[in-house]
Amino acid sequence: MSQRLHARTAPRARLRRPLAVPTLASLALLCALVTVPGTADAAAAAVPRLSVPASVTFSGSGVGHGVGMSQYGALGMARDRYTTNQILTHYYTGTTVAPVNDDVQLRVNLKHEVTSVVVRTEALVTGGGTLEIALAGAPVVRVAPLTRVLLTRSAKGVTVATVPSSGPVKTLGTGSNLALRWSGTRVPGGAGTLASVLNVSGSLAGLAGSGHRYRYGWVEVTPSALSSTGLEVVNVVRLHDEYLLGIGEVPSSWPAAALQAQVIAARSYALAKYGTGAMRGSCRCQVDSGNGPYWDQAFVGYSKESSTGGALWRAAVLATDASATTGQAVLYAGKPITAYYGAATGGRTQSSQDVWGGALPWAQSVDDHWSLDPAISPWAVWAPRVRTQAQLATAFGLPDVVALNLSQRLVSNALAKVTATSSTGRTAVLSGGSFAARLGLPSSWVWQAVFTPPVLPAGPGRPAAAMASFFLTAGHP
Repeated sequence: MSQRLHARTAPRARLRRPLAVPTLASLALLCALVTVPGTADAAAAAVPRLSVPASVTFSGSGVGHGVGMSQYGALGMARDRYTTNQILTHYYTGTTVAPVNDDVQLRVNLKHEVTSVVVRTEALVTGGGTLEIALAGAPVVRVAPLTRVLLTRSAKGVTVATVPSSGPVKTLGTGSNLALRWSGTRVPGGAGTLASVLNVSGSLAGLAGSGHRYRYGWVEVTPSALSSTGLEVVNVVRLHDEYLLGIGEVPSSWPAAALQAQVIAARSYALAKYGTGAMRGSCRCQVDSGNGPYWDQAFVGYSKESSTGGALWRAAVLATDASATTGQAVLYAGKPITAYYGAATGGRTQSSQDVWGGALPWAQSVDDHWSLDPAISPWAVWAPRVRTQAQLATAFGLPDVVALNLSQRLVSNALAKVTATSSTGRTAVLSGGSFAARLGLPSSWVWQAVFTPPVLPAGPGRPAAAMASFFLTAGHP
């Protein structure tokens, strides 16, 4: 999940002084000290080159980029009785919360660059579920509920066929694009007014799964602009309510203030991405469903509203509506911001400049001590991650790594830079973000790295446990 004005000052998490990182020379000396001498020649040969540790174990806090609102931080603030506006203006520096026009049609990419897709309608009430297929250059076709419709990319655009449970596939035609409308939406065409959902899956078997049913708007399917084999599947919904009802970013059981903060952040993000309404050509969308190509907000459609607690989420969306055509948004200089957010941080959020290089005045580092409370955040301390020597060496482009310097920190206390030292004396430096990404760590709030000594065969001048705990390096308690 992503990133002051308080009635009271929140306590800051105290940090212990980072442990000293040993130098290569001191490590070599320690190696010599823990080696039991056999002959003079063997002892001398042990000093110049360090033994290489087998692996390293990392521990830390937080997850993701940490810019903007911390979602578990918002949960903590709501439990501490902060209001929705206090949560938002705390995490988004120098902003206000006010109503803006959000009565726009938002294009949400559901499936990107797929060669085929299967859809069917499912009735929510008796008599619903009619599907209308409008294929370019062909008469409109209506099919009954649960009829499986296969859409594939072809040389001329999109080919439509029905797939019965038994018997041959029936091709309905091919066109440059198509629109799907179903009963019970604002724009059902001739499908009727009784409520239903459109089930959109990557395969016939996948139709039985959950999480890909859409209650509102309509769906457009067009050839991809990126290849001759892909399709773009886009749900066109009204941002004001239909889109927000399908945002699946946080549990619906959270306090109302946290839910409403998430709704307003999601609305603000979508409005900023919508901009003038221009589409991103690669996906024929303004935002995607969180599954790429841009990894925007998680849009899960009707599964959010229909899940346990869905009524609470719906109530949170409606509570942020100022009128039938306006909703509350986070504004800076009078305009909706791209309200970034993430699950949790390491005690302070990140500034946009430190993470992405672009300075955004409303995306500055602020206190987020709630993220370090294990009673609030499951990311207060993440489970230790073990990485092999090979993984470490590959990440830094070194022959091996015998020491890590984790002392260089940003104002957020996340890693600014990490310096690795090899047994040859060579060093390499990675930014904190690149370090975490290359090693698959949850975040760049890495507090400790503990090297595991190699297992060395016993022999003259070399006991079985030649390495010691000086391979510990750290930047946090």
